Amino acid sequence: MEFSPTQDKIVADQRAVLRFLASHGIDSSQVELLSLEVVDKRSNPYEGNPGSARFAINATLVARTDHPDRIRKASQQVGDLVASGVALSSGGGWGTGPTYLFTRLNELKPAMLAEATASAREAASEFAKRSGARVGNIRRAQQGLFEILPRDQAPGIPEGSQLEKVLRVVTTLEYELK
Repeated sequence: MEFSPTQDKIVADQRAVLRFLASHGIDSSQVELLSLEVVDKRSNPYEGNPGSARFAINATLVARTDHPDRIRKASQQVGDLVASGVALSSGGGWGTGPTYLFTRLNELKPAMLAEATASAREAASEFAKRSGARVGNIRRAQQGLFEILPRDQAPGIPEGSQLEKVLRVVTTLEYELK
């Protein structure tokens, strides 16, 4: 068994992917080899014909960047990689395209809580106005959970597949009405 041509193909494909990503402004230092899997296709009795290639080699590269717009643009042009001879797979646990993770929730929490508190006070003021009372101090406050949701509630398209997100906080505030 000779693996040299196979190894050469893996290296060439990885270089092609890195060049492709670089052409979209994604530095190679932001890309890492996540996994390399070798599958003996003859070990599966249901796999293809005996004349086909015996081994399938799958490499998973992951690009992490603070520029999701570049990833989105690159993902729209992956046909260029296929045209250059790189075989792409949409299987495995990574879905069929980029995964967009929102990583700045901690930066936005204070502003979200301030907005939720202001909205709660506004709602309490409306209750007070309609009942002839006025809003007093907060009696009890409880921060619930923060959620990161997909902007588009489309069936089969999870939050991680969508670049645009909706951030939501659930809070409970009780005000005294005087």
